[in-house]
Amino acid sequence: MLSPYHRLWFSRSFNIKADARSTSPASPVLQFHPDLTSASNAGEAMISVGPQRANSCFSFDLYAANLGCASFYGGCHFKMTGARYDEATGREVDVATETFHIRGCKDIESCQLQPVAMSTLRGLTSITITAEADGLPATWWSDNLMLGWSDNSCESSVCRSAIRDSIRRRDWTAYRH
Repeated sequence: MLSPYHRLWFSRSFNIKADARSTSPASPVLQFHPDLTSASNAGEAMISVGPQRANSCFSFDLYAANLGCASFYGGCHFKMTGARYDEATGREVDVATETFHIRGCKDIESCQLQPVAMSTLRGLTSITITAEADGLPATWWSDNLMLGWSDNSCESSVCRSAIRDSIRRRDWTAYRH
């Protein structure tokens, strides 16, 4: 799986799971399972516009999501950090962070995903998400990600449509520089 949505890049360790709680096969759940064998950024999930980060028409907003996480002994601490491309430096800079505590579940089948609203994650080119249970990276799930383009003007829509859709291999270097 490269991307559940053709305009966004999802970092390694994301996959799509069928939602066993739903009677509809069209109800997938996004799962992030941290790669604990990796030395760096093992628990960090990233959603990004990838190589389009310098193109302002691709800025997006994250409004809300339903979240759940794997934890036997309590809840999980989520941290979402939004970044925006800075033309002056040619790099992304962190512009907003939101944190929440969510009760844990032993697995997705027993998990009631909890709605969480975000108020500051606007005008982003990437978002980094971490979830920890008992101080360790935790597997987490999401559905109903409420994302939107920051600018829905005709000019920005034309800008986005001018970029050819393509199926790409995962390339971590496309996420953040």
